[in-house]
Amino acid sequence: MKRLLLFCLLVLVIPVTAQGVFHLQYGDTRTATLREGDVDFWTFDGAAGDTVLIRMATDYADPYLLLIDPNGQIVAYNDDYCQLNSQIGPLSLLADGRYTIAARLFNSEGESTYAINLESTLFEHVGELQSGEALAGSLLEDADYWMFDANVGDVIDVSAHSDVFDATLMLLAPDGHFLCACDDYDGTDARICGYLLAEGGDYTVLVKPFERGFYGDYTVEFNLYENTSRNIAIGETSQGMVENVRGDFWLFEGQAGDVINATAHSDTIDTMLYIFTQHGTPIGFNDDLSGTNASLGAVLLPEDGLYWMVVDSKDNIPGEYDLTLESVAEPFELAFGDAHTGEFEANTRQLYTFEGEMGAAMTLTFTSETISPLIYVRLPNGLLYTFHNRNSQTSVDMGTFDLPISGLYSITIEADAAGAYELQLGLVTE
Repeated sequence: MKRLLLFCLLVLVIPVTAQGVFHLQYGDTRTATLREGDVDFWTFDGAAGDTVLIRMATDYADPYLLLIDPNGQIVAYNDDYCQLNSQIGPLSLLADGRYTIAARLFNSEGESTYAINLESTLFEHVGELQSGEALAGSLLEDADYWMFDANVGDVIDVSAHSDVFDATLMLLAPDGHFLCACDDYDGTDARICGYLLAEGGDYTVLVKPFERGFYGDYTVEFNLYENTSRNIAIGETSQGMVENVRGDFWLFEGQAGDVINATAHSDTIDTMLYIFTQHGTPIGFNDDLSGTNASLGAVLLPEDGLYWMVVDSKDNIPGEYDLTLESVAEPFELAFGDAHTGEFEANTRQLYTFEGEMGAAMTLTFTSETISPLIYVRLPNGLLYTFHNRNSQTSVDMGTFDLPISGLYSITIEADAAGAYELQLGLVTE
């Protein structure tokens, strides 16, 4: 049986039995039940500068957490932190007000019980990271934080090693929002490797234990590689070369609502392609769409600003490639209750958008006689929320799932064959 996080043993556990909206205070641990697709909303009152730790654990299902600020924006998320359990933080809050935690489960058969914990925690500023240095630290609190200064387009490689605890790394942006985390890169050592920084400023690296209560000495190594990225504009094709395990980096300017295609074509390497927002949110990944060439089609840009792409070689083999970035047709706009019909060509994608309200329960069905689809549903910030993997079925019912925030959601469907289809959104009003 999978380990529950230690917080289950430390404080009084108060059960909740109904799906809905509940309130937490610092130090609370609560239990509740959820079905796959449902979302529980947990609110708490926070102040700017508070450092929070949010944990969600269950024995069998796969928890997923979102943290939403008082303005309704997602500031952090986590799927798998401890095996399948989820954790957000330690994370500093940037504003006063009421925050919302959206909690959901994947791979749940019927109802599953979970525990959620909210704590105000501490971490200590240890020092400044300089490229090429290996520095020693001694963890006494929940986390140590190190600072470093970087410019737009710089790439970092940071690792943490300890002989006495299982190290975890977190990277925070200059404004304090979460960018990425790593637990086990090599055994119990943590490493964030080849991460491009999409804005300049003072970044924070948190070193913390995998399990709270395990502390001791550690070493952190840091390398910063000055901006080696290149610029590409929508409508251009440029040549690139993958030379190392960090991949090849590109920057481009986009506007909210733009829809793009990106393709990395090579005759010598098996390309992989990633797209991120300037805040580090992944909004697209592809390995093989056409042979060994990576292609991301019908990607909706969620905000104005700078985006970055990484072209990598699947087998770490160096080689040349052509990168093409182009604008494509606007998405189909859907409304609840609509039945949208159309036709696909083989191995193509189409994009759809709909306006969703926080807490709404919706359904999504796809019907075709010839197409076995891949279906991706993304949050308003571009983050993947739920999906359907391709199988032999040509009729797909994704069931009922709740929407965690309000805004413009997107659906991307990839067809493996040509044919007609019907796509329908439903709104559950019970």
